[in-house]
Amino acid sequence: GSGNVLLVVGNPTILDPEDAFKKSLFEAWGYTVDVQNDDAGQTSFDTKIAANDVVYISETIDSAALGNKLNDAPIGVVNEDGWINDNLGIESANSSNWPVGKSIVITDTSHYITLPFTSGSLLIYDADMGGLAIDNTPAPDLQSLANWGADTGLAVLESGAVTAGGTPTAGRRVMLPFGRDTLM
Repeated sequence: GSGNVLLVVGNPTILDPEDAFKKSLFEAWGYTVDVQNDDAGQTSFDTKIAANDVVYISETIDSAALGNKLNDAPIGVVNEDGWINDNLGIESANSSNWPVGKSIVITDTSHYITLPFTSGSLLIYDADMGGLAIDNTPAPDLQSLANWGADTGLAVLESGAVTAGGTPTAGRRVMLPFGRDTLM
């Protein structure tokens, strides 16, 4: 890979071990990683969004601190925190559905994210872990790529797609099937 990733975290000064691993992994893949605190001001976010290719929201963020700072980001936003799904237009309200398991079920292999996989069960954990799934009304244009049981766990809104709020999204939005907000 190449490009710039804006990694939004709860504490950029002392990275949570999971955030340190993500940063290291992205850098090992060839990306430049810029770490951003979730409670930084909108001006700081706007400046960093302009200098990066994609935003990755860690589950370590405080959803209240992040708020709607990424709603109008014209670049892709990858999310692993269900408490901001409504802000991103993925679903009608914050998700509080955290299924537990080892596998997701790939339901759509037509998208480039899931193209390398076959339809059916895909092991993503070695042991039962908490995942993230849509809990409310999904956006009308949401493309479900994989499920936890019957619930969407990997989803995409392409740039310009109609959000749960009825407006077009400024950039691609992806909800990952893993990550759990610990600030419940």
